[in-house]
Formats: sequence, C-alpha cells, structure tokens
Amino acid sequence: MKRKTCSKCKKSKGRQQFSKNASNVDGYDHYCKACNSKRMHKYFSTRKGKAAMDRATRRRKRR
Repeated sequence: MKRKTCSKCKKSKGRQQFSKNASNVDGYDHYCKACNSKRMHKYFSTRKGKAAMDRATRRRKRR
C-alpha cells in the first residue's frame, strides 16, 4: 500500500486516509481526512462558514 504525508499534521499515512481529489496530480487531497474534518469544523463555526451553510441549505430546499 502506498503512503502519503499530510500537509497539515506532517504524518505519513496510507492513501485510504485521504479523500480523492481529481485536481491533484496523485488524485488525493493534501490533508488527511482527520485534519480536513477539523479544518471544516473550525470553518463552519465562524460567521462566514455559517452563512455558507445557510446558503447551501436554502439551495437544497429549492430543488
């Protein structure tokens, strides 16, 4: 199994610990799933993040 280093925590982890991202050369995200989860939680607890979540919720309800 191939390994990749997370840009945030700098730990080497298996590729199953990274989300897929077609825009990256290797096809996987820069951050591991755990670091990305922490990052998204921190963002969505801010005013800007809450506003983004509200907009997305309203868009989903219109469908």
